[in-house]
Amino acid sequence: MNGSRESYRIAAAAFADRLEKGVPGEPPDDLDADHYKRALLLHMSALAAIEGVPVKDEDGILDFILDRERRFWGRLALERKLAPEVSTGIGRAMAAITLGGGVDVVRV
Repeated sequence: MNGSRESYRIAAAAFADRLEKGVPGEPPDDLDADHYKRALLLHMSALAAIEGVPVKDEDGILDFILDRERRFWGRLALERKLAPEVSTGIGRAMAAITLGGGVDVVRV
């Protein structure tokens, strides 16, 4: 079994366990595609499969993850009784942080 296939299966099993969902069938047929050389995209593809969202390529995987994150921040803002604009602002801030190379975490 090749490394990408095994990594995908491990990620899928871990996500299925954490989310209490079934493990999907077979990994994508195109695991030799360039974008799957990045473990994060490989694992995010496994998460999409666990959630039953078909993704086709790198853009599809990224769209899935961004939509998932937007829903998360929207629910969190609603639970905290924050204005809807706050979740939009969080999304923009996270995009800027990501495009800027991330941030150092300082523990106090």
